[in-house]
Amino acid sequence: MFHTSHSYKFYKKIFLLVLVFLAISSCFANKSLNKFRIDYDKNNKNLNIFRDEIFYIQMQNVAQPFLDSCIKTGYLETPDQNQLYYETFFLPENKGTILLIHGFTGFSRKFDEITYYLLTQGYNVVRYDQRGHGLSSREVKDSLSKVHIDDFQTYVDDASLIYNEILLPNAENKPIFLFAHSMGGCVASLLIENFPEYFDAAILNAPMLGINLLGIPKPIVKAFVNTAIGFNKGASFAFDHQEFIPNGKLEIKKTSTKSKARYQYVSDLRNENIYYQTNGATFSWVNAALEATGDVFKSKQLKKVNIPILIFQAENDNLVSPKAQEKFAKRTENTKIIFMPYLEHDTFNSKDAFLEAYYYELFNFLDENL
Repeated sequence: MFHTSHSYKFYKKIFLLVLVFLAISSCFANKSLNKFRIDYDKNNKNLNIFRDEIFYIQMQNVAQPFLDSCIKTGYLETPDQNQLYYETFFLPENKGTILLIHGFTGFSRKFDEITYYLLTQGYNVVRYDQRGHGLSSREVKDSLSKVHIDDFQTYVDDASLIYNEILLPNAENKPIFLFAHSMGGCVASLLIENFPEYFDAAILNAPMLGINLLGIPKPIVKAFVNTAIGFNKGASFAFDHQEFIPNGKLEIKKTSTKSKARYQYVSDLRNENIYYQTNGATFSWVNAALEATGDVFKSKQLKKVNIPILIFQAENDNLVSPKAQEKFAKRTENTKIIFMPYLEHDTFNSKDAFLEAYYYELFNFLDENL
């Protein structure tokens, strides 16, 4: 009799635990996705978007002189004696400050156009070259084309250092925002999870919350990468990644943008400065990226994310996973996705016809969270 009663209580507990688990799973599964299709008819009447046909002229004669008038540059030493190159743009009268974090193989100057628009709308800007990119220190010395890291936490620590040493002392107790692109979006998500008190709101542009592995199961990719690292190939180019080829043929259809003018502007910057010629990942970087895109979704960390977040999602993005972006939106408290038909990964470098609506949504979001 005792044995029967004991078994009944045991199975009752198991049954209740299963019900609780199913209820929790159901909550996550049934949480509605806050996703909207962008309306390309919208525009910001207070913002003059540079036109493709005269983009170079407007950047050289309008944007660059203005940026030069308020830029300050410097290097910040990290605890492990590396150097982070940063740029600040502070206005006498401002609404708040925005930290910009670029993506894989990117650099601060890729944000010249968006920096100009942010400043004209009254926002201070702080931007920097992530470790292994641009004018910041490299983790490997044999090639300026390689992007190498052993752990994305290093990127997060660097971003936190820039925030505390450069941005925060100049924030004037006004709102602080975050704009991050692609790989920078992964770094930004981890930064928000580690330090939820840092920002009032964040914009993640085509964030790398999952990598497009071309249909190959993640465990297989990871096993191959770990094998390469095991054979001391961690600092070698991964897969088909290779050295940067200066002045290569421009094939707009193979790029991550629809705007030839904007792509050419960035391409020229890369051709003119060898430190902007990062071009491919090492096996260690791939391994760290796979780990980081998993770490982002740890339940304990996701619970800390309570600030408003806006994700711009491109329809023709073949570099990052839209499903991972939607998973993040479902699992966080206040995340909204704006879906952008026809566009590729670098949405902020699209043609001006698309950027009108893009910046309408971007500045609406910022102004709503002042």
